[in-house]
Amino acid sequence: MTDERATVDYPSFDEWVEARVAALLRCAYLVTGSQHAAEDAVQSALTRACEGWSRVRRTTDPDAYVRRMVVNAHVSAWRRSGRRELVVAEVRDTETADHAADIATGDAVWRVCAMLPPQQRAAVVLRVYFIGPLG
Repeated sequence: MTDERATVDYPSFDEWVEARVAALLRCAYLVTGSQHAAEDAVQSALTRACEGWSRVRRTTDPDAYVRRMVVNAHVSAWRRSGRRELVVAEVRDTETADHAADIATGDAVWRVCAMLPPQQRAAVVLRVYFIGPLG
């Protein structure tokens, strides 16, 4: 009787990355809030995954394993920097800004959100929190 073990054909690192890089970048963008930081985190994670691909590809879920590596890479970069970078599209003139109008607008938005069913309200809040305002 011969010992026939099922052999699993694991993909090469290049094949795996080609199929998953877009999803990894989307995930990293949600974690970092910045396209630049997302690309840095994914690059760092993929560098480490490539070095240990023989181990990574044998895990139960390589996608989840590498996504966790992306999160860890971002947290490590954030800790190393000692500060959090915020990317802004434009710098507002703070001396002429009408803070009362901003507060009134924010209050009106929250009143409208409060009228939504809980699932819709959660979807709106998560959309704005993770991706940014619409429009």
